[in-house]
Amino acid sequence: MMTTRRLSFTKPLTMLLTSLIALAAVRPSAVRAQTDGTYEQLTQRAVSEVNVGNFEEGHALFLRAHELAPNARTWRGLGLCAFELRSYVEATADLESALVDPNKPLTAEQRTQTRELLERARAFVSRYRVRVTPSSAQVLVDGKPVTLTKGILGLDPGPHVVLVRARGHAEQRLELRVGAGVEDELNIELAATDPSRDGEPVVAGSDSASPQGSSLEQLRSPSDIRSKPRPKRRRVWTWTLAVSTVSAAAVAVGLRLRVNGLHDQFVACSQQRPDCSPLSQSGQDALLGARISGAVAGALAIGSIFAFAYEGSGAGEKGTAQLAVGPDRVMLRGTF
Repeated sequence: MMTTRRLSFTKPLTMLLTSLIALAAVRPSAVRAQTDGTYEQLTQRAVSEVNVGNFEEGHALFLRAHELAPNARTWRGLGLCAFELRSYVEATADLESALVDPNKPLTAEQRTQTRELLERARAFVSRYRVRVTPSSAQVLVDGKPVTLTKGILGLDPGPHVVLVRARGHAEQRLELRVGAGVEDELNIELAATDPSRDGEPVVAGSDSASPQGSSLEQLRSPSDIRSKPRPKRRRVWTWTLAVSTVSAAAVAVGLRLRVNGLHDQFVACSQQRPDCSPLSQSGQDALLGARISGAVAGALAIGSIFAFAYEGSGAGEKGTAQLAVGPDRVMLRGTF
């Protein structure tokens, strides 16, 4: 009797344990396939969405099918959708995987089409050779960490924000507007921070060991352009030419008024005497002088305009300099 009771008690327990083990052995992908559809259903829906131009929906469905059974066909579908969505970096990686994945390999025609699409995607990808100091720094593009392959950073055309940060260093933020198929370099050196100064960047040459320390301007954006303070300029040539212009114009106006006066005197003289040649000669001389003075005033006015532009730009001024930082170079312009 005792044996019979023990068997009747353990039988339900054995069945329960068997059921739990069977449920645990079920693959998560199988459960997901029952809720989201089978691989064939997902791929068919993905192809239907792509055929009507719904590439975002097609990409999502190809991704779910790829999670169930990753293979060359799903890589190809993901790459096609990414290309149409203008995510050329992602499309390049997906299409390269489609060509090498041994699962459900592509047909000869599909491989040809995939290679052609891959070449088109690569033409839009811009590649930057990145050199970062320290080498342990983390690089983020648009808020997402990226892994540099052989020091190369691939970017899609358009605006991007590159953030570089490392422990014990001040982070740098670069705003890039990337074209298509650009090949360039990014040299980024992070400044070490001083813990005693609440993470303030340590400036080389600013300590007591260097009596003539230099100030460091850290530019966060490559589009920033900052100039060193300049002494107050005196527009010597501008004012000189401007005063000369006014003087020459005043002489021209005065001579013109004299010509008018002599003309009236010549008319009155002609009515009284036959010979008024002295007045005629004086009028001609005054008219010639007015024309010459007017021409000189015009030339001086043009010269004052050029002087104003020249002195305003700081050209020719000793010690003026301008620091410009771009995505690929640091340039110092000016005369010394």
